Amino acid sequence: MRFIAFLLCWLVLGFPGWAFSDDADNSSEVETSLILAIDASASISSDFLQNQIIGHALAFRDSGVQQAILSLEKGVALRVLLWSSPQQMMIPLPWVIVRNAQDANRFADQLVNIALPQNGSSTAIGTALHVSGDLLRTAPFSSNKKIIDLVSNGFSNAGPDPAPIRDQLVATGVTINGLVVTNEYDWLETYFIESVIGGNIPFVSSVDNPIDYVNALRRKLVQELS
Repeated sequence: MRFIAFLLCWLVLGFPGWAFSDDADNSSEVETSLILAIDASASISSDFLQNQIIGHALAFRDSGVQQAILSLEKGVALRVLLWSSPQQMMIPLPWVIVRNAQDANRFADQLVNIALPQNGSSTAIGTALHVSGDLLRTAPFSSNKKIIDLVSNGFSNAGPDPAPIRDQLVATGVTINGLVVTNEYDWLETYFIESVIGGNIPFVSSVDNPIDYVNALRRKLVQELS
């Protein structure tokens, strides 16, 4: 039944899971468009997936992150992607434009109420980058900076090779940053440097324990938005 519910989420959003609703104001202009691409693959336990979502919500309630948002002249547009296999790309929220602390707190409220996918399978980083790039390309507003913020605890084992897709996105002005949890693969940061991140001063943050995830995410968002 849980898997059927997940399939229904895809159908609502549009097969194969990367169609979406342009609810943002078409006349809007933002400083930064940011995709929060969150790992929901089989290597991520349901508890850790929930912790990732709560961690993002806590980060956007953090005063340091909110101050970084206030430093942006035109704010930031946010989109969430929960990714797993090439056929499991869930986009649970429309674009949300955040320009102040109130906006950030509302976005945090939306995050903690999203329905989480069940039964994640393979780790398709290349597909996640492709879908994220499509979201940025078709966004209903203009932005000075376009960033994909991809979280994972594993390497790509399904779908297209992420490196060529990374290179295509970088050529269009997109920056890809990473946050890796190295509790399973201690070489994952090197893999991300070689095959995933790219663009204007890209970086990858790493933690070896899911407990450290929230603090690493806060630091990462401040660095990206400041």
